[in-house]
Amino acid sequence: MESTNSMNVSIVYLGNQLPEYLLKNLKYLNSTFPQQNLVFISDSDKSLQSVSRIGIATWKFQGLAKVIETYRESLRHDWEFRSNFWFNTLARYFAIDAYMSEHPGDSHLHLEADNYLFPNFPFDYFRNLETQLAFPMESDEMGVASVLFIPNLHALKILIDTSVKEIRENPFATDMTILGKIANSKEYLSSKLRVLPKELQGTMKNTNYPSHFSSAAPFPGVFDAISHGQFLLGVDPRNFRGVRKVFAVQASHAVNPTEITYQIRGENELCILREGKFWPIYNLHNHAKDLRLYSSSKRLKLLTRRIGQMKSGERSEFLLPFFLKALFGALKRRMARVIRKA
Repeated sequence: MESTNSMNVSIVYLGNQLPEYLLKNLKYLNSTFPQQNLVFISDSDKSLQSVSRIGIATWKFQGLAKVIETYRESLRHDWEFRSNFWFNTLARYFAIDAYMSEHPGDSHLHLEADNYLFPNFPFDYFRNLETQLAFPMESDEMGVASVLFIPNLHALKILIDTSVKEIRENPFATDMTILGKIANSKEYLSSKLRVLPKELQGTMKNTNYPSHFSSAAPFPGVFDAISHGQFLLGVDPRNFRGVRKVFAVQASHAVNPTEITYQIRGENELCILREGKFWPIYNLHNHAKDLRLYSSSKRLKLLTRRIGQMKSGERSEFLLPFFLKALFGALKRRMARVIRKA
């Protein structure tokens, strides 16, 4: 297996509007991990210019229109949903393909835009990892690119070939179903980054493959596909017209956070606690887009409060700005449909 000592760390965001949480996350990553080769990939000149101004390397993906032209007819997603959300998240793999093809000697670690990394994130683990692809799982059939490691061009070809096949065969293919196909393939060697320590394997639900989520690992902690962060911080309030649902257990997820004891250690470490043993959580998937997570003065207070609130069960928090944005967006789409029919 070809190896490399150079690893690029990317966030890919396709579309014209650069969200505030992404800009704050990029600033956080750049200041916390200055030794990493961080690069922002986008098709938008405006977004690239904004990120470049804060001192982060950028790279323009110029192939989005071709990808849309090639695969649009194969997919049945709602193209009006958040400006092609489903397709743009899937198209990230083609953007990474274009970038890595120009940097053939480097490995690649992709991070999702709303993914928060704790300062103890084990970058060196990936540099020494011998696998074709590595990522965490949400369920038996769904992988998550919150942390996606691609060691070389051979692994990249597996990702792209599987993406094309899944798009052709599944009209509702997503970036997650593609990783799920790779995870369950007997043809490929993929590393499922553990999301639970083996000692908590008995707390999982809805899975026939416990090793997908809690396999033995050469690192002491766990990664977050989505379940830890979505439970502790909440579901994206855009999904419920301005209502952030916190401590909601997702029926399709294998991880059941209600069976987990979370604890803060020091100021910069979130852990899972069980019978006196601690396992650090290296990242949190900030599905709620809570800006406080990227603030050094608010992060600890936020996480401490959320852990304390867990015992009260699921809660809903109304966020007026998200509600108004959803309302105006719905009116805009309705007017556009009326105009098209006129």
